[in-house]
Amino acid sequence: MAAKPARAFVCSLIGGLFTALLGSVAGAGFMFGLLGETAGEASMVSEAFLLTGFFLGILIIVGAVVQYSPNKSRVNIGSVIVLVFTVIAFPFTFFGLIVGGILGLAGGIMGLLWKAAEKPPAL
Repeated sequence: MAAKPARAFVCSLIGGLFTALLGSVAGAGFMFGLLGETAGEASMVSEAFLLTGFFLGILIIVGAVVQYSPNKSRVNIGSVIVLVFTVIAFPFTFFGLIVGGILGLAGGIMGLLWKAAEKPPAL
């Protein structure tokens, strides 16, 4: 095993970026189209979805950074942060345009399952 959970970190980081950037924009655009007949209300709802999706994506990225550590307890904390905020972001970002959600879930699960490299026995 590796000294740090690099694959889990990369998946979580890319999932957070998808959620923060693309997913929040898509969520806001969908809400604007759904409530298009009343532009003022749709604009407020779209802005709320955009800001919420962006903020949740940033929290997923923070979880990914916490996850990138050789300390197993920090990896677990970061993985839980990634998983929780990926699931919370679902209604706001359309699951990070599917790709972000899948990568976020995969990164969080890989982080929870990661085991630190064992030290070789002393001779």
